[in-house]
Amino acid sequence: MKKWLALLLCTFLMIAPCLIAHAACSASVSASQVYVGDTVKVTFTFKESKAVGSVDLTVQFDSAHLEYKSYTGSLGGSGVNVQGETIKISEYNSNNTSSTYTATFTFTAKAVGSAVVRVTSSDISDQDFISIDTSSASATVTVKAKNLPSDCNLTSLTPPAGCTLAPKFSPNTTSYTCSVPYAVEKFPLDWTLSDSKAKATPIGSLSLKVGTNTRSVRVTAQDGTTKTYTVTITRAAEGAATPVPTPVATEPPDIAVTIDGKAFTLSRTLHTALPDGFLQEKLTYRDEEVESGVMGSLRVVQINDGEEFDLYLFDETTGAFTLYHGLETTGEAFTILDKTPVRLPAGSEKTSVNGLPCWTIPLLGDGYYVVTALRHSTGKEFSAVYCEADGTLQTASGALLEGTAAAPVVTDVLSVTPTAAGHASDDSIDWMLVNMLVVVAGLLLIGVLIAVIVLIRHGSSSSRHPRKRSHDWGRNDPYDVVLSDDPETDDPAPQTQEKHQDDPHHVYTGEDDFE
Repeated sequence: MKKWLALLLCTFLMIAPCLIAHAACSASVSASQVYVGDTVKVTFTFKESKAVGSVDLTVQFDSAHLEYKSYTGSLGGSGVNVQGETIKISEYNSNNTSSTYTATFTFTAKAVGSAVVRVTSSDISDQDFISIDTSSASATVTVKAKNLPSDCNLTSLTPPAGCTLAPKFSPNTTSYTCSVPYAVEKFPLDWTLSDSKAKATPIGSLSLKVGTNTRSVRVTAQDGTTKTYTVTITRAAEGAATPVPTPVATEPPDIAVTIDGKAFTLSRTLHTALPDGFLQEKLTYRDEEVESGVMGSLRVVQINDGEEFDLYLFDETTGAFTLYHGLETTGEAFTILDKTPVRLPAGSEKTSVNGLPCWTIPLLGDGYYVVTALRHSTGKEFSAVYCEADGTLQTASGALLEGTAAAPVVTDVLSVTPTAAGHASDDSIDWMLVNMLVVVAGLLLIGVLIAVIVLIRHGSSSSRHPRKRSHDWGRNDPYDVVLSDDPETDDPAPQTQEKHQDDPHHVYTGEDDFE
């Protein structure tokens, strides 16, 4: 019997780790791009399966570009220790009932460049001081300078003599290929900056190995905007024939546009999926055909800032481009418009949270903002309250917008996940459902093992004890004892129930006590 109990215990221990809640840390920033002197907030969110009781965090930030200002934790503690680029947090709250913990760090951008803020270690514990999460996350903030040129283009990119780039160089094309014979051991690049005050940094080894190599040039504009040009070089093996460059089919370059005084390119094709509700449609822009998405009166196009593609709303009447902001959830999608709500009480101010254009209202607490949203399913605009902490969207009441209510009257609550501008959010995994399925599978497995054990023991008893005999060993109990007729069996005679009762460490269980 002990060996079967051990087997069951091992089986449970094997599936137990699967029953642990899948906690994780996520990071968000109030704005992914800021200017020198601006304030930026980086928030780390831990979603657990139990109420959080204590937290120990170690966070590192780039002090060359960011200056630490303050910290706010959802447990309400203030155990903060800042040493150089390291911030250590220690909080405890025995009365906390929330399973979500947020830590918000406020910085001032102080120098142009890219800065990373990262949780390097964490220990999230429940109210019993049992660790429930040790995950980490990071966020990147790009710091730019105001009123400086954003030109990060090259006007030429020249490989070594005898090498030809494919396709032909264009300031708006950032990826190239080149094939060289074995005799070419080094691959220097020469270039010309469009803005002589911009900076160019070569990346990659000057020396070539046989096979595939990459060399890049990263251009940083005066305001901090960057663009990287990359050449993939294939060096032939020794003795191989001199490679002949393969003609590369080229597409017309993207269309140069200016947005808020800065240079961008309008992509001819869509590189990311359109938000739910938008249908793909061709658009003629400056006598050039480009792909776009249309929903009602809204039209989105793909804009490239030199590093990534984002969706922008395009106003066909004015020709203006504005960054697209969307919120999505299962079965529902919304567009957050850069549009002032119809009604706002005195003292309201426009701001930006998680990249969304929104407004503060004096009656709302910290972390709640008013936005103008368009519901894709109906095409109707409405004023809503956006919660920064959990991404929920609530229909705002007229009383709130008129400044006569202390809190919003919620007519519907929409659990939504903010997406990066122009990028659709990934569907999150329902870990509660996963855990339920794992529990059911584990219980079924244990049930099968118990059934197998019962069948094995029943078969063993039938083979060892073919018939019953009556015996009188002074027992006075209702149990029918099964003994073996096999002369080779060395089973001892059972003891009386009274003797078992004299032994406090033994409990009579029937037939098993005689084996």
